[in-house]
Amino acid sequence: MLIDTETTVTMTEANQNFSRVARLASERGPVVVMRNNKPSYLVTDLTRSEYIDDDELDRFADRFIDQYRPALEILAA
Repeated sequence: MLIDTETTVTMTEANQNFSRVARLASERGPVVVMRNNKPSYLVTDLTRSEYIDDDELDRFADRFIDQYRPALEILAA
């Protein structure tokens, strides 16, 4: 995997400004988060990702909702 330095952030930056990292992933593609100077995490916008198809995303969303339903219902109230 080639890593674009324009879409690479440190763990500290990702922790302090995740909304910027998410926006970068939406605009430029997957963002690599570096931890101890090594690529450790990949943040990607699943709605435009080539790694996941719509059916797989729907199944993931269903599992997520089932798993966290009580918390989501509290947040929705």
